[in-house]
Amino acid sequence: MNRRPTARDVAELAGVSRAAVSFVFSGRAAGNLSAGTQERIKKAADELGYRPDEVARSLRRKRSAVIGLLSDEIATSPFAGRMVLGAMDAARERGHQVLLLESRNDPAAETEAIAELRARRVDGVVYAAMSMRRTQVPDSLDPARTVLANCLPQQPNSYAYVVADERGGGRSAVD
Repeated sequence: MNRRPTARDVAELAGVSRAAVSFVFSGRAAGNLSAGTQERIKKAADELGYRPDEVARSLRRKRSAVIGLLSDEIATSPFAGRMVLGAMDAARERGHQVLLLESRNDPAAETEAIAELRARRVDGVVYAAMSMRRTQVPDSLDPARTVLANCLPQQPNSYAYVVADERGGGRSAVD
């Protein structure tokens, strides 16, 4: 099979309706389909290598299930892997994936990256900095859908942020 398997293919292999397949992959099967039917559908999907079309699902839900992680130079730093992996783990736990973009401190690249995130209709943005500092967050990032990581906004009380307690860590290390 050269084409991507569809829900219709899964339904035919499992001997069920297309709606039954939809129930299983949308999380609405409980109370609508028997456990045996659900298992047949999952087995048929595995056999065919079927995965729901996330683009179509995002259009229906009006949510992309993608979080944009825009950094200045984190992706190229050998020390920031934990931040990126932490963001990916937190997103995955909530049914999201992370799209990582980096500006390399180039304002034009940052503008282009933000335009890309908007075009992809990401559900939110993590705006991250390699070194702890105050930063001017681009006006095009909505404060209600943006969290800063390892930086503070120059605009007071405008964005949520997550920063390390460097002083507390230093005191703990000395103690």
